[in-house]
Amino acid sequence: MRRSFPSFASSLLPLFGVALLLSACGGGGTVDDDAGPGADAAVICDTDETLCGSTCSDTDADPANCGACGNACAADEACSAGACVLECGAGATACDGACVDTDLDPANCGACGEACPSGEVCSGGSCALTCVGGTTRCGDRCVDTDRDAENCGGCDVACGADEVCSAGACGISCVAGSTLCDGACVDTTVDPANCGGCGVACGADEVCSAGACGISCVAGSTLCDSACVDTTVDPANCGGCGVACASGEVCSAGSCGLSCSGGATMCGSRCVDTTVDPANCGGCGVACASGEVCSAGSCGLSCSGGATMCGSRCVDTSVDPANCGGCGVACASGEVCSAGSCGLSCSGGATMCGSACVDTTNDPSHCGACGVACASGEFCASGSCAPLCPAPRTDCSGACVDMQSDPSHCGACGMACGAAEYCAMGSCTSTCPAPLTDCSGTCSNTDYDPANCGGCGVACAMGNVCVSGACRPLGGVGPARYLYLANWAAFNTQFDVYDVGANTWSSGASLPVASRGQLASDGATVWMLGTDNDIYEYDVATDVWTRRMAGPGGITSYAFFQWLNGNFYLCQQSTSTLHIYSGGAWSTRSLSSTCSIAGGTDPVANEVYVKRYGQAGFWVVDASTNAIVRTITDGTSIAENTSSGAVLGGTFYTRSGGGQIFALDGTSGARTATGDDPGGSYPGFSTDHASRVIYMHSSSGFSSYDPSTGVFTPLATGPTQSTVGTITQTF
Repeated sequence: MRRSFPSFASSLLPLFGVALLLSACGGGGTVDDDAGPGADAAVICDTDETLCGSTCSDTDADPANCGACGNACAADEACSAGACVLECGAGATACDGACVDTDLDPANCGACGEACPSGEVCSGGSCALTCVGGTTRCGDRCVDTDRDAENCGGCDVACGADEVCSAGACGISCVAGSTLCDGACVDTTVDPANCGGCGVACGADEVCSAGACGISCVAGSTLCDSACVDTTVDPANCGGCGVACASGEVCSAGSCGLSCSGGATMCGSRCVDTTVDPANCGGCGVACASGEVCSAGSCGLSCSGGATMCGSRCVDTSVDPANCGGCGVACASGEVCSAGSCGLSCSGGATMCGSACVDTTNDPSHCGACGVACASGEFCASGSCAPLCPAPRTDCSGACVDMQSDPSHCGACGMACGAAEYCAMGSCTSTCPAPLTDCSGTCSNTDYDPANCGGCGVACAMGNVCVSGACRPLGGVGPARYLYLANWAAFNTQFDVYDVGANTWSSGASLPVASRGQLASDGATVWMLGTDNDIYEYDVATDVWTRRMAGPGGITSYAFFQWLNGNFYLCQQSTSTLHIYSGGAWSTRSLSSTCSIAGGTDPVANEVYVKRYGQAGFWVVDASTNAIVRTITDGTSIAENTSSGAVLGGTFYTRSGGGQIFALDGTSGARTATGDDPGGSYPGFSTDHASRVIYMHSSSGFSSYDPSTGVFTPLATGPTQSTVGTITQTF
């Protein structure tokens, strides 16, 4: 737009006056130099402009001169193609003098003038018989009952004149996480009409993402029909733009369904994370007050558990693409946030799933692999969905956590550490105690942490554990690095450790109470059933025993005790009840006869062998389903009060109090008398599946046995123990 300039030639020197005029005109309309002295300088407008008074105007777009000079548009109108039209905010369309939402307006469904037939509603920009995308049919319209003041929480539930509708409830103010703007509760992080604050409208070609206007959505959100949305939970754009969930369905982990998955909770028509959602904090409908945030499922004035308050939400700045490393630091489209830095790939052992870096070992939306979501009521532990939490993890409001290291549940569910604190060994602390290391805000034992194995960010592959700073296969498939010896008959607390590489024995920390049965191991730690019916865990790195959980109770004598696939298996000898701890609870299986203390596990086949009392036969339990899949009957007499039993390569090896070893096929039960005799009496067996040998400790010494050759290799003399010792191993 160009403006005319008065001639100063009548009062100044002519040439000086012309020079001033030319300078003042800049790049606008030109001055007619032929204008005589005493007359105003004429202004010549560009070809696409019109001179209106003393101003050059584009009458196609100038609201003060729309279509013609002096034709001014109203305050709520804009000038478009020389005509005054209603000016609508972002997300709305001007149709016949009114601003409408073409996603929901049955008279303008998808576009102006596209009316739905009688009996149909407009949902997601298409006419249909039912509403989709999380909206509810009220009369002939699809509405969002979370925010509609005329249908707040349900059809025809109207809020009062001084009330607003927020999270489906009428009130005098908006709940935490939303802001009152012009009578409505809005999310200023994504609302293009109130982007970052009320009345801050984005331009026609801009979107609102993370509370800032821009030409594209920041990482973690997707541009769908002029709005930045989270396609993992948006029922109108579930998994992709325009993919609307049917009536009665919800969007969870990017898929429509009848229930929420991945640890989310269905609140109304949406799947939410009740640990951080201020509108559903700790449970559906539990809204935090204005000014409060939701952290670890509780409303408060500050964030806990290592989270940071960004706006009205508690976020993890180590992985949040909208607040990466700090509030408001948004990653660009196509980037992810990992360890607090934006980049093209994930670090620290995390996996890129869509636009997020996740830990597939415990993320219920991506359990074991991207997109593998656990069903409602399931947890993700060690990369597998399970109906309940396997020991030693605990179910805390739907999250399967390790209370020894989780800053949101440190020592107990909901016990959150302060913003500058760590959770170490179940207690909040300002520093990581030795031998733990600070790895991105978490105290980690890099000797045994599979996410930080040998150093921060060095993650072990699926199915592996970290031992002595190196990743190794899980489940006792070795090779064995250490063996452990305890005594279950003398009821003492002696505990000894054998170093396989050095061929030496040393004393370990005394048992907290006397052992009731076999020692068990998951390949990384050692488990023990105490005479108090509690289960204890031995930390190889710190040489410390810790009580982890209660046993099933009622165990008053020697017992079979093993670990496999996250489960404990326990049977008191001379009884016919097998106790199984799986997913956080004990259950029982009835055996066809009584059990022995002896038995073993086959981690390759994922099976548990329980020997029959006084006989060579056994039961085989599938550790995936915990069903008894085979019963092997063999009447060969095996003297009891012995822990002799081991599995290798699908064969069960057992021995009486003395004499040769018997080998029984794990499928057919065919028995072979090997003729191999380790000497002594009552040996404890432990299988090294990688080296394919069985370690044996008895009254005559300590040796390894190779079943394929029948050779016994003497090893370092074991410590002084009763003849009824039990051994296990870690690697």
